[in-house]
Amino acid sequence: MDSMDIDISEADFVHEEEILRNPHSVKCWLRYIEHKQDGLPEHLNMVYERALKQLPGSYKLWYKYLRERRRQCKEIFYISNFEKILWSLASSMMINQFVYMSNEHLNEYSKGQMYKSCLV
Repeated sequence: MDSMDIDISEADFVHEEEILRNPHSVKCWLRYIEHKQDGLPEHLNMVYERALKQLPGSYKLWYKYLRERRRQCKEIFYISNFEKILWSLASSMMINQFVYMSNEHLNEYSKGQMYKSCLV
């Protein structure tokens, strides 16, 4: 998303001015990020990315940004509890079927081995 696509609100001006005065201050960027926390994810991500361009070596910014992106992805790919239960049930049924088939095969194999041992 291009920074020209974002409208800067009145409340953002305070933070933008602070960033212009102190572009290499992690605290200034973190205050701006905190301000954007309840807004649109695109706006928040834009501020994080701007901060990381100014301070690419900041562990704190990278850590918070990656955690935020992970949280956003979890919201996008959320699976309801009901679907999780159904998947677990289906997986369990497949495993049980496999175990049953394996046991049947082993039983047939062991019967054959017992028959062969009786012949010897």
